Amino acid sequence: MKLHHLCHQRSIPINLSFSGMFTHASDIRRELSVIGYKPEEMSFVQRGVMTDKFMFSQGGQRYIARCYPPGREWLAEMEYRYLKLFESFHAKVPKTCQFKKDGQAMLVYEMLEGYTLSEVYETLSDAVKETLCRDIVIHYKKISGILETGFGQVTGYQTYAHTSWNDFLSEAIAGAATVFKTQGNKEKIQLCRGLSAYAKRLPTIAPSLVWGDLSTDNIIVKPDGTLVGFIDFEGLIAGDPLFGLGHLIAHEQETDFVNRLFRLYGVDDRQRVDFYAVLRYCRLLPYGSQKLPNGAERMPIEQFLPYAYKRIRLFMQPGDAKGNIRDGI
Repeated sequence: MKLHHLCHQRSIPINLSFSGMFTHASDIRRELSVIGYKPEEMSFVQRGVMTDKFMFSQGGQRYIARCYPPGREWLAEMEYRYLKLFESFHAKVPKTCQFKKDGQAMLVYEMLEGYTLSEVYETLSDAVKETLCRDIVIHYKKISGILETGFGQVTGYQTYAHTSWNDFLSEAIAGAATVFKTQGNKEKIQLCRGLSAYAKRLPTIAPSLVWGDLSTDNIIVKPDGTLVGFIDFEGLIAGDPLFGLGHLIAHEQETDFVNRLFRLYGVDDRQRVDFYAVLRYCRLLPYGSQKLPNGAERMPIEQFLPYAYKRIRLFMQPGDAKGNIRDGI
């Protein structure tokens, strides 16, 4: 039986009374009809916490309708336009069909048929793993080979939150410092001081397009280990391509997949990757006490990002002889 990347993510048949985090099945069917679709079958995909997803079929083709919550409607157009750009560079990504921002914001694309890499990797032979990881590196570099004109979080198509890479890094570190000051945690404030000092020593970074959602759950493969493509591009960043690898290892840790990928990528500055892993920890800290968009409690950050948490002490920088923290942190 042919499986697809949603089979093991609890795809639920729709009875049109089912509601997602912020959507209702009957409303989505109606919204799809507005833009020309007549779903023959439809199911809700229980995967992810930032969007509601529906799988539907029409004319023998299966599609994903990715729905964005209120306040994040702009992501529909952003992802659509960047996916079109990635297609022009022959990167393996879903083929986009259309988007809409009015009413229920959504992006419609052809579903990638396959498994998530997290489901398949351990079943593959060593030779197949090597070929697969080499292919992943090739297509990751196709995306990071695209140069942007700004830095930091991509807030729209070719629109950015910062004018320099250091500004982006400094904002993330300052956000974590605010949390630590509120907690009265002087030891962790030393972390922010050390991260700030390290960021200032980084070489000049060209604003490459970085896939910030690189993970084994967002890579789709066939059962034989052939790469099908990458999914989910909400977290695009303009900056250092090693940033995406830091995000990967922060959560995945030093697995065979991660180590193999780093070797084939040619990572020559592991400390910088570790810095970006710890930076992911800093970026999540301000949201640590908030629930996820689906209403679920967040996993403690030290459990969600175990590798990053273990690397914190590498960047600790003590204060002066009296234990005071300086440098504005």
